[in-house]
Amino acid sequence: TAGAYPVIVKVTDDDGATGTISSSINVGAIPNNQPPAVTLSATPTSGNAPLSVNFTATASDPEGGSVICTGWDFGDGNGSVPCLTTGLQSQIQETRTYTYQNAGTYTANVTIADEENQITEATATIVVNPSGVISVCTIQDLDDIRKDLSANYKLICTIDFTAGGGAPPFAPIGSSSAPFTGTFNGNKNSIKGIIINEPNSFDVGLFGVLRGSVYDLIMIDAQVTGKQNVGVIAGRLLQGGTIRQSSVTGTVNANAYAGGLVGYSEGVIEESASRANVTTTLNYAGGLVGYLKSISAGEQPQLTDSYAQGSVRGEDYLGGLIGNIDGGSVERTYAIGSVSAGGAFEPVNIGGLVGASTGQVIDSYYDTQTTGQATSAGGEGKTTPEMQTQSTYVNWNFTNVWEFVVDPSYPTLRWEGPLLSPAEEPKFFTPA
Repeated sequence: TAGAYPVIVKVTDDDGATGTISSSINVGAIPNNQPPAVTLSATPTSGNAPLSVNFTATASDPEGGSVICTGWDFGDGNGSVPCLTTGLQSQIQETRTYTYQNAGTYTANVTIADEENQITEATATIVVNPSGVISVCTIQDLDDIRKDLSANYKLICTIDFTAGGGAPPFAPIGSSSAPFTGTFNGNKNSIKGIIINEPNSFDVGLFGVLRGSVYDLIMIDAQVTGKQNVGVIAGRLLQGGTIRQSSVTGTVNANAYAGGLVGYSEGVIEESASRANVTTTLNYAGGLVGYLKSISAGEQPQLTDSYAQGSVRGEDYLGGLIGNIDGGSVERTYAIGSVSAGGAFEPVNIGGLVGASTGQVIDSYYDTQTTGQATSAGGEGKTTPEMQTQSTYVNWNFTNVWEFVVDPSYPTLRWEGPLLSPAEEPKFFTPA
């Protein structure tokens, strides 16, 4: 047993005199057996089906003993696969090639045991896209989208433009003569810290001109500057284009036609949010969309179940959500960011939700206290306590679409819930 033990020796001579000598013996604990050290690498980790992946496993015993490979499982439901190496080995290096036939996200693993049956499992995640979908995981992958504007893309990891000292400014994807017409699935992953600096250009955003589909995309701390038609996700969203379940934070600066999400929109926006601050030197600035233009009669509403929480500043046609609605239809939206004018002239068209409108605004609201605006060209003004009360939001779906994450707060979209960082959590304003 581990511990410190005193040892005493007593000696007696013929005359009965005694003497003693002592010492201490320290007995350490028997070290616990360490499990095997195992690494598992995979190449490639993503691609289109069918996808062949090369796996390499290496293993050894940190205590110099022997290890044994007990099995592989490639995570696609086909069960355990025997190892190629058998018996105890001082070190194992085993390479396997496996082909995934179907799209999905798989966790492959290899299991290694030592002589005392201590077990270590190493894993690797493999993302297999449907045939025809191109994976995006680096800044270069993102930039390469401009090489094929009609393809289907999937963001399979976070792209951080600030890593490694920061990347140079990014150029918008798609233009008026060659818009992006494919699909971009953000896969609930994020693009962080992108800088798009085109102060003399029209149609500025991640996508300059978008006629395709963007969904499940999160953009954080974007800095986007352009002349006209400027937004974080799209400078201009054309008829036939859609943005769904996407959100942005950061700043947008332009001369005119600027929004947190989209600068100029003729397309459809659903279940999306902006916390970006928007500034124009002239007109048409909105927390979500700068200018919303009508599309063909009989089409679905253009903007639904969306909100803006960023500030808006410009000269005229300013709204917490939309600067100007030109015949479009808006349903179940709100805005709470400060809306203010800073031009040389007194603004004529400024509102808590909408600056000016010839369209429809249904079941939509703005906070009169936080926006600093008592009126709006659309929507109903409410106090902060009213905006933080669920019963205010008539005909809103709080079962599948909206939720209150904390109380009191403003509503957020259910799809955002697990993804909100502390800096993006629902805002809480105390009335002045």
